[in-house]
Amino acid sequence: MIAPRWIKVWRDLWTNKLRTLLVVLSIAVGVFAVGAVTQTFTIVGNELAISYPKANPAAATLYPSGFDNDLVAMVRRMPGIADAEGRALIGGQIQIAPDNERLFYIFALDNFNDIRISKIRPQGAYAAAPDFHAERGHWPPADREIILERSSLLVPGLVPHPLQVGDSITVKFNNRERQLTVAGLAYHPTFFPAPFANAAYGFVTLDTFEWLTGSRTMDMLLITVADKSHDQEHIKAMADQVKSKLESGGRTVYAEVPQPGRHPLQDIFTGMLLLLNLLGFGSLLLSGFLVVNIINAVLAQQVRQIGIMKAIGARTSQMIGMYLGMVLLFGVLALIVAIPLASAVATEATNYLAGFINVDFPNTGTPPELLALEIIIGIALPILAALFPIIGGTRITVREAISDYGLGQVAARTGWTDRLIDKIRGVSRPTLISLRNTFRRKGRLALTMLTLILAGTIFISVNSVHSSMLLTLDDAWKSWNWDVLITFERAYRTDLVEPLAKEVPGVTAVESWGGASPRRVRPDGSESEAFTLFALPPNSQMMVPTMVEGRWLLPDDENALVISLDVLKAEKDIQVGDEIKLKIAGRESMWHVVGKVRTVGSFGGTGPAYVNYPYFARITGQVGRVGSVQIATQEHTGEFQQKVKDELTTIYKDAGVRVSGNSFTNRFFRQNSELFFTIITALLMVMAILMAIVGGLGLMGTMSINVLERTREIGVMRAIGASNSAIRGIVLTEGVFIGLLSGLMAALLSYPLSQGLSALVGEAIFQLPLSFSFSIGGTIMWLIIVALLSALASFVPAFNASRLTVRQVLAYE
Repeated sequence: MIAPRWIKVWRDLWTNKLRTLLVVLSIAVGVFAVGAVTQTFTIVGNELAISYPKANPAAATLYPSGFDNDLVAMVRRMPGIADAEGRALIGGQIQIAPDNERLFYIFALDNFNDIRISKIRPQGAYAAAPDFHAERGHWPPADREIILERSSLLVPGLVPHPLQVGDSITVKFNNRERQLTVAGLAYHPTFFPAPFANAAYGFVTLDTFEWLTGSRTMDMLLITVADKSHDQEHIKAMADQVKSKLESGGRTVYAEVPQPGRHPLQDIFTGMLLLLNLLGFGSLLLSGFLVVNIINAVLAQQVRQIGIMKAIGARTSQMIGMYLGMVLLFGVLALIVAIPLASAVATEATNYLAGFINVDFPNTGTPPELLALEIIIGIALPILAALFPIIGGTRITVREAISDYGLGQVAARTGWTDRLIDKIRGVSRPTLISLRNTFRRKGRLALTMLTLILAGTIFISVNSVHSSMLLTLDDAWKSWNWDVLITFERAYRTDLVEPLAKEVPGVTAVESWGGASPRRVRPDGSESEAFTLFALPPNSQMMVPTMVEGRWLLPDDENALVISLDVLKAEKDIQVGDEIKLKIAGRESMWHVVGKVRTVGSFGGTGPAYVNYPYFARITGQVGRVGSVQIATQEHTGEFQQKVKDELTTIYKDAGVRVSGNSFTNRFFRQNSELFFTIITALLMVMAILMAIVGGLGLMGTMSINVLERTREIGVMRAIGASNSAIRGIVLTEGVFIGLLSGLMAALLSYPLSQGLSALVGEAIFQLPLSFSFSIGGTIMWLIIVALLSALASFVPAFNASRLTVRQVLAYE
């Protein structure tokens, strides 16, 4: 037989359906947020950790000047080298529409059936692009055919193009247009996913590569080591041995040694998981506040019932167990809603994210350990939140319970808020009633306000993070006054390339820059990763840097060097004023670090640094020869920049100047960077919206409880002639006032939190501080949202209040 107290618990849940629904939904949203985020990132992260090592990634990649398989065979025989493999790489564009191009990189392999390092495998049906019928393709590609890397199909702008196996694509390399036939898809799990770079990739044979470029030599040497494959220092030592051997033959060699066993996106992925989980647990915290509010209201409403139960023999421990049982049922009902919903959303998010970061589509079932976590959270959180209110509320004595008269006593008290409201003039009486009601239950108001304030603070902070990202881009783009960047495959005479550029209509200024990919020779003799070195003419107008420390280059500087924060991430010991040794084209020279600058964007290697061209040209033997030209144009629209770039490319082609595929317009470069920022902001905004929903549910719960407690007061107002609209107006005004008050407080508190969150995002995702910008637009947007949210959350309680009749009020207990 069911004990009477448990029958009472069930009746309380059933007769107060709205209250039960609000608590269940609030807990469910918190559990859903944590469950969906954790499940998505756990599954995709596990697949990332599995697929990357399975592909046998290169321990190091070296870039010697053109070589063939004889050199590969020689490296394979070196002690300590497990294997070596050569490839060729060239960058260009793929035309996806008459006036729309994307970056396109082609890898050339000698033997598609014997890929040993950074393995590439044929791909049949691809879940992320089901309309592409890859199963019709074949492997390996034939002459003048290309295998597309599967993530290329997710590059914005490429998917709408009706691309299928057997179709021809137009690619541009070395000022030449070529038609390649799509032979199928391949999966390359160790390379940076195409959507993140906003560039497509493909694979061809060396014969096809020769037809495209006029050369069949390779320029990428991938190696693996025989021992200590997870020791980065050992790998660097082995790469240096290979590099030294190749350089002894007169080659110029650059090397890259990534962190062993870590996918290129691993740090970004880990940072996003941390941020989203923090926001997910934040929504759980808000759910806990709502539980506290509801339980406090239930206990306040049932004071006399508690007294009667104690009078007939109920013990305090039984009372505590009864109300904790109610909370336990709230949690169980919330889990019934949250777990399937989190699993369904996580499945869709996992499939999207798996395609986007280019891992195999995993089994998306809920892992047992995550299911256990969701159950623990859904049960433990509401119980812990309700424990202290329940203990405090059930310890009331029989005398105190029977002598309690409910709201009358609370209403009789006057505090500073009541005295302040009494002094307000020129406001209607219903509005004054709404203001008094707002501050009647100050503890409940505080929890409700805290819920909405946290939700608003997070919402405004996420918008501020987005504004900070855009400001960071703006700061970087202020440094670059060029509209078109044209890079050459080799150094050309300045007196050849500059006059040709000035012939193009719309060009207002031209600067020729030199460049190299040097390495720092550390004090212990080891070498850093390669970074990009730009050699600028004195008083350059194309570069107006954002200095972080020190100064910019002066016209008479010789061995002065300005480094970016990107370089400092890898070489943390460098300080302004230091003398460092650089190896440029095999020659060592000393440089004086005079400043640090911030940059945003991909420059290859570990980041950019800047020197004066005259001194650079002398020590490298490139006087009068440059590797790129920077162009300023009359108009700065993307269309005009692209038009000038195309005309320049044609003019250089006719003059026999070979333009490399790494030539961009300023607008295109910025769009590439903005894409990644937008993705991050979208993920953060989803969590902010979930928190806003919890805040809205909390306000609805508070207003419903307030209406219930004021049933008799509403009846009295109805008895003396208050209309339905007046009753509704009082409740709606109270709800909107609470919402707007919380919005103003959120706006004040969000400023320091926005600074902290922007710094956290910068360090976790980019390992760089963001330029902070507080989002005024986000603040205004939240005030509008919270006003509408408050009105919606108050509508049902207001409607219910207006329907109460005098008879119902007299019958209410």
